[in-house]
Amino acid sequence: MTFRQLLNDCGIGLPASDKLGGVEETPQHRVLIFCQLRPMLDIIERDLFGSAMSNVRYMRMDGSTDPRKRHAVVQTFNADARIDVLLLTTSVGGLGLNLTGADTVIFVDHDWNPMKDLQAMDRAHRLGQKKVVNVYRLITRGTLEEKIMG
Repeated sequence: MTFRQLLNDCGIGLPASDKLGGVEETPQHRVLIFCQLRPMLDIIERDLFGSAMSNVRYMRMDGSTDPRKRHAVVQTFNADARIDVLLLTTSVGGLGLNLTGADTVIFVDHDWNPMKDLQAMDRAHRLGQKKVVNVYRLITRGTLEEKIMG
């Protein structure tokens, strides 16, 4: 399965032709995409959301986001169901970041400190979460990462 297929299975980025009577066949999920490094977020933003899936509505929060604006990003994402995806680094936000607006977590670029990935995953499992949260880890076949994660 590709990253794009996973997002489509979540109801994200589907073309208008995949909707019947204005209702999507796939239930709409809201996704947190975590990467360890900002350059991987840049690649997703540029190569996936910038061209291949330009209809995806997303926000981004990483180390370059002004700390005074981070709370507003979180509030906007949690409150606005029209925003499909929040792109984040695993280190941004620290403890207590509440992202209950999402019900799906996808790790693209895993943090070498497994506790940071667990902390990132818990951001969708906070008090107030009313949905089941699904977590996916994308791993490239035939790599060192596959051996480590196995």
